[in-house]
Amino acid sequence: MFALLVMMACHKPVYETQVIRVPPASPEAHSCIESCAAVRDPCVKKAKSLMHMCESQAAAMYAQCMAARGAKLPPDRLGPPINAVGCLKTPCFDSLPRCIEAYDACFTECGGSVTTDTRCVKRCPE
Repeated sequence: MFALLVMMACHKPVYETQVIRVPPASPEAHSCIESCAAVRDPCVKKAKSLMHMCESQAAAMYAQCMAARGAKLPPDRLGPPINAVGCLKTPCFDSLPRCIEAYDACFTECGGSVTTDTRCVKRCPE
């Protein structure tokens, strides 16, 4: 059954979405967009830093829990760890999309346009 699910997942189409930002033509609008980028860049840097820190802490806490319970991977390494009841990796919140959404809103307010183009890139339906 598991193999069937894996095979089904392997045959699904793969889509990629490209974001297209068209800046406004006026020189004044370009300085507006530069101010949007000046806010976006530190936001992105902070989001990446917080995500990295959270993932590191989550991995350390998970490893500590596994060690405390004497948990280990099963011989086939396919199933869940043995004796790992209660050991869960804490999910981390990725704030990067909020930085990009804010930038896109600012970009649009400056007179630019933001659109997306989603296309099938693998195993596309006929």
